[in-house]
Amino acid sequence: MLIGADGVHSVTRQLIDPAAPEPRYTGQHIVYGFTDKTPVEVPADTYQMIRGEKGFFGITGAPAGGLWWFARVSGPELTSAQAAAVTTAQWRDQLIAVFEADRTPAAAVVAATTEPIVGTGNYDVPTVPTWHNGRMTIAGDAAHAASPAAAQGASMAIEDAVVLAKCLRDIADPATAFDTYERHRREPGAGGAAGAGQRGDEPAAYPGAPRPAVQQRELAPRPPHRLGFPHLTMH
Repeated sequence: MLIGADGVHSVTRQLIDPAAPEPRYTGQHIVYGFTDKTPVEVPADTYQMIRGEKGFFGITGAPAGGLWWFARVSGPELTSAQAAAVTTAQWRDQLIAVFEADRTPAAAVVAATTEPIVGTGNYDVPTVPTWHNGRMTIAGDAAHAASPAAAQGASMAIEDAVVLAKCLRDIADPATAFDTYERHRREPGAGGAAGAGQRGDEPAAYPGAPRPAVQQRELAPRPPHRLGFPHLTMH
């Protein structure tokens, strides 16, 4: 049995269906960083989501102190080698230029970052026609890669894993188990991927917009019925 949780550029997806869609570039770079300095206070159980004129920014507090952050900004498609060649200083300068005109803490957080900053191209796969073939199936980004949106893809992957584990535990035949898994997870996964893309395409909210520039969300676990498996129990 092969379960491919091998990401947006999944090899398993192509083994299952050689005609499966290729990941599409969304026109954005996703950049990640950490700073042990705190130009803004953000609790560890909270995300601040910032929509600027030229980019999107997210911050969450680290339990031991400091801030984890990500930025989503427009840019040309980069090969893996090209992305790896961009230095921390280059990413920092680019992001400060993107966010410095906004009335938010984004530019200050980036400027305070001395730890490595890494970036990559943003790809998604909104729908995959074939999830399984014989004793092979896919999960997570391999099945429904979402444009990054505050760990939406990771959340969906965890939900996939829980439902798939229960199906394999309770159903002896792998093909039937995979059918049941797909039936319960295809719609939530596709909806989450589409929703993440829509959130990334929303127009800038400020300056001068009626809604706040910084939106704060507390992080809370989803109740079991949100997994697409209302009667889910774990033993």
